[in-house]
Amino acid sequence: MRRGTLFAYPEEITAKSVQKKHNPKRRAGPPVEPGKSLPGKATKEERFLHKVMAKMFSTVGKVYTPEETGKPDWYLTSSWTADQEQVFKEYLVREIMRDFGMSRRHAVKEAGWFLLLYGWQAENASKHPTSASGDSERQVPDEK
Repeated sequence: MRRGTLFAYPEEITAKSVQKKHNPKRRAGPPVEPGKSLPGKATKEERFLHKVMAKMFSTVGKVYTPEETGKPDWYLTSSWTADQEQVFKEYLVREIMRDFGMSRRHAVKEAGWFLLLYGWQAENASKHPTSASGDSERQVPDEK
């Protein structure tokens, strides 16, 4: 887990670790509904993370299971619009403030880290590549 933040890097959260705490006898965990947390002895941060992940998955029309995030590059499987991301970020800030008692400023910073680490890719990002120098647009006159 990164120091000073609530959220671990995606590699630190595996389906195996979640499955052990959820129910060690089951192979696949049940889908988690938006607004619901994992039962059992999961830590406050783990319960919060799974509640938020369920909401994030439902935002793009998917059902969240802990095993889904154990796959490599799972966060690249969907994309969302800037509006969907903004609505989710507002929800996330409210939930962080409510569950952890943080100030709005700190909650906005945590939400930014969460979206950087776990957020879906933006729909427009892959469609409009930009060049750093802008040289592709410049035309060079023919020399004769």
